[in-house]
Amino acid sequence: MDERRIATRCLSLLLLLALACRDAPQPADSPEELHEQIVRLYERARQSGEEVSEDVYEWARGDLERIGDWQYRVVERGPESAEALEAALDTLGAERWQLVWMERRADVLRLVLKRPSRSYLRHVPLSELPRLIPGVGE
Repeated sequence: MDERRIATRCLSLLLLLALACRDAPQPADSPEELHEQIVRLYERARQSGEEVSEDVYEWARGDLERIGDWQYRVVERGPESAEALEAALDTLGAERWQLVWMERRADVLRLVLKRPSRSYLRHVPLSELPRLIPGVGE
C-alpha cells in the first residue's frame, strides 16, 4: 500500500472517530497506557460475549470500521393489544433498538428498527489515535 493511500485511510478513520468520540475519557500518558486501554476494551468486548479475533490489533481494526455503522432489524407482529405491543417495544428498546418505521399490512404490523453498531474503541480519546499510526505517533 503506498503512503498516500495509508494517509488517506488513516485520515478517514480519524474523521469517523471524531464523530464517535464526543465523550471519550482522558488521554493516556504513554503509548503503553494507550495499549493497556485498548486491551481493556478488547477484554470488555470478549466478556460481553462478542465474537472477537485472537489478535487485539485485528479486533481493533474491525472495531474502528464499525464506528458510525448501523444495524437494522425488521419485526412483524400480529394482532395484539396496545399493552402487548408496548411491552415488545420496551424489550427491543432495552436491546438499544430504535423504531424508525412502522406500517400495517393486512393484520400484520411491520416494524423497522435500527441501532448503532457496537464499537468499543469509540471510548478512546480522539487525540490518542495518531499514536496508533506507525511513524506518526512516536
